[in-house]
Amino acid sequence: MMKLPLVIFDMDGVLIDVSGSYREVSRLTVIRYLQQVIGAEELAEDFITLQDIAAIKKTGGLNNDWDLSYAIIDAVLKKFFDDINQAIAGEIRKAAGLGDDHAVLARARPLLMHCDTTGITRGLSHHPVREIFFECSRRKNSFVQTAPVSPFLLNSGDVKTGNIVKRIFQEIYLGKGLFERIYSERPFFFEKRGYIERERLIPRRRDIEILGVANTLSIATGRPEVEALYALESFAINDLFTAVVSEDDIVHEEQRTGGRLRKPHPFGIDLCIEKSGYVKIRDTVYYIGDMPDDVAASKRAGVVPIGFVNDGTDESTEEKNHHSKLLVDRGAVKVFNNYRELVSFFAG
Repeated sequence: MMKLPLVIFDMDGVLIDVSGSYREVSRLTVIRYLQQVIGAEELAEDFITLQDIAAIKKTGGLNNDWDLSYAIIDAVLKKFFDDINQAIAGEIRKAAGLGDDHAVLARARPLLMHCDTTGITRGLSHHPVREIFFECSRRKNSFVQTAPVSPFLLNSGDVKTGNIVKRIFQEIYLGKGLFERIYSERPFFFEKRGYIERERLIPRRRDIEILGVANTLSIATGRPEVEALYALESFAINDLFTAVVSEDDIVHEEQRTGGRLRKPHPFGIDLCIEKSGYVKIRDTVYYIGDMPDDVAASKRAGVVPIGFVNDGTDESTEEKNHHSKLLVDRGAVKVFNNYRELVSFFAG
């Protein structure tokens, strides 16, 4: 008996509208890190926009929003901060090696009080962030976390073990209650309601149910498992998917092999295919994503790449058309703008 086609979804931007959560949290993480950790307190908060975040993310190689935040901060620090504060760069590197959030901040903050932040404040008032990022990325091709970064970018380890950028991101995204539940620590930087609560489901549950009649449905996402399951349970759609592959699966395999397996690497899609029971049937497997890295990962996995550009966001028609063209140019065989069209294609 022939199996139904397998349709694998990315979550962010495809199932879940994250324009008011992940994208905004990346923006706020850059702002709060420069203001509260580096000490550029006079920095105006409008120096970076959601349009900057979207434009940088669409360049590829930064599918994970933590990496996106690291890369933007790294570019800003290298452009406006590193050269004039080299005298304490070595001491900051030593602080970063302490491997504990409390210890890192206790050591780094007194050092950073002596840094000159006028370059950041002045520079960001005259240069758009996306231009700074593109200039930096042209010099080093792409941001890889293991590559040399600014000594003032405290992103080693994880939350609780010295990754201050990721801690800020997680505190803002999760909010006080969920952050404490997951990490068993009080937040340092943000104690309000988390931006995860601002997310909304893009399709109706009924749309997914209809898709599930003629297809097997699964998910391959860059979210940590706890955050993926939280969203699926919050929107009451967790029962509609056969398998869910998350960031945790990728990290586990990276630690085992020592390689880097984030998109555009096909590992997440490959694992999802395996968990869904479709290892030998790839010609009827589809992956729906909203970023160039999703298309690249699909092609490398040998499945059909489908693009999705949500027409319900605040982006202009011009921006959405450009986004769709970018996905087509990278190899998407179809690009859908809403679930009416997508359901008609897969279930019609």
